[in-house]
Amino acid sequence: SGKVIWELRDKKLQYTGGPGVGDGLVLIGTGDARLIAREADTGQLRWVARLSSEVLAAPGASNGIVVGRTADGKLYGLNADSGEEIWIYDRTVPTLTLRGNAAPVIHDDLVLAGFDNGRLVALKLRTGKLLWESRLAIPSGRSDLERMVDVEGDPVVIGNTVYAASFQGGVAAISVLDGQIEWTRDISTYSELAVGEGRVYITDRDGATRVIRDDD
Repeated sequence: SGKVIWELRDKKLQYTGGPGVGDGLVLIGTGDARLIAREADTGQLRWVARLSSEVLAAPGASNGIVVGRTADGKLYGLNADSGEEIWIYDRTVPTLTLRGNAAPVIHDDLVLAGFDNGRLVALKLRTGKLLWESRLAIPSGRSDLERMVDVEGDPVVIGNTVYAASFQGGVAAISVLDGQIEWTRDISTYSELAVGEGRVYITDRDGATRVIRDDD
């Protein structure tokens, strides 16, 4: 019906990313490094977890694990019932990055996440163990600006393939099973990509829409 089920306002909080959902929870991050979990049905507060930095990407949850990403390059796996920390995966953040983070994507028992160093990784959802990593771009150039290769758009999973793209790097199709690159295209972007009908749609850094046939 479009009728409001619940609504909360708190002028003391600064939400810095969109909400995520999963396991009956609504999850949202704040600028003062908190990840807040509320009951999806009622909005009632379930728990608040303190992380290491502001949360710019939407968290997610599945199979009892909440996954959140912080701006300082960390991925957290938290207990969905209590917010207790289960694991942390940490990557070094380059000196200069774009303002934003790709949200981690939960696929079956995997967490897929892109980082500011141009890499896409797959972790075990329950333990945070690294299964594979794939390089979408190699930083090059003399200045920090030239070496920016952030993965800004959320990865998209279709079947056993994950699609991802980086700034000053490329668009790639990667096997979810082992991280092997199936194909790449030299297109720089800091936007989301979309996949459908055997095609990948991407807006490049200059604002032009590009279409890639997945079977080319």
